Amino acid sequence: ANTAGRISPINSSNITKIVVSEGITHIGQFAFHCLSGYVDVQLPSTLKTIGSYAFSPLTISELYLPKGLETIQEHAFTNVWYVEIPASVTSIGNEAFDEDTNLYFAGSREEWDNISQSEYSHVFFNQSIPTIDVAGFGETVVDYGYVGKNGNIWALTQSGILKIRGSGDIVYTKYASSAAHHMPWRGLIENILGVFVEEGITCVPDYAFSGCSNLTQVTLPDGVTVIGKGAFGNCISLTTIHIPSSVTELRDSAFSGCSSLEEVELPIGLKTSGNKDFKNCTILTIKNGIIPDGTETIGDNAFGGSGINS
Repeated sequence: ANTAGRISPINSSNITKIVVSEGITHIGQFAFHCLSGYVDVQLPSTLKTIGSYAFSPLTISELYLPKGLETIQEHAFTNVWYVEIPASVTSIGNEAFDEDTNLYFAGSREEWDNISQSEYSHVFFNQSIPTIDVAGFGETVVDYGYVGKNGNIWALTQSGILKIRGSGDIVYTKYASSAAHHMPWRGLIENILGVFVEEGITCVPDYAFSGCSNLTQVTLPDGVTVIGKGAFGNCISLTTIHIPSSVTELRDSAFSGCSSLEEVELPIGLKTSGNKDFKNCTILTIKNGIIPDGTETIGDNAFGGSGINS
């Protein structure tokens, strides 16, 4: 058969890569729609058509569409960050990609205008996806990629340190309810021993490091203002965390379930601490027992089940 049709419902939580075999010419509508989360996708050189909603709602960092592809139907991809589109494509359906996807088209603007049915804010003509330079990360890198659509990058080093470089907020999915599955490093969480976020990043996104059970050290730069919902949830080996003074908001469950976390110093600029932020941090204490004077909101059950009694 030369068609990949809709697949049967399966447990998608462990699937991090999709390889479509050579010889396949058509990927049918809704083909992988029952899956979710972040995946790497490898497509065959024989592919001619990608059906509607075929890879929706999967998160894909970099997608290299094969030369010879002709048709991309509507809503085929709903959360891809960087895409290379060959000049062989003759039809791109309505909202085949998100409006803010970075699209690198091998043809001209005139050719693009003839094939695309939707407007996109980031289309680059006669260009390829920029190569990521990992030389500056300081040691051997075992895996790396983009995180989000605004050029931020990540790299996991041989020593188990996940480094993030770039600027501004990191937004890597619009599916907030399942954001943990959309992390580009979700297949590597057992290998992450430390996190180092470089200066320039302003937000640790929701569920960014949730469930990194071997994580023991975290370095966040001054300039981070928000630590997202569940960002470090259930990091059971984390014993200490320095929250920069620039942080003004801890969203719900930011550190919940960090059962080895011993002490935290709440930043002087903190305005809002969400619900269950430190819930079930069973041995936790607040340094000097101080909640900053400027803190306006402490959420429900913020310290429930923690080592803080009052």
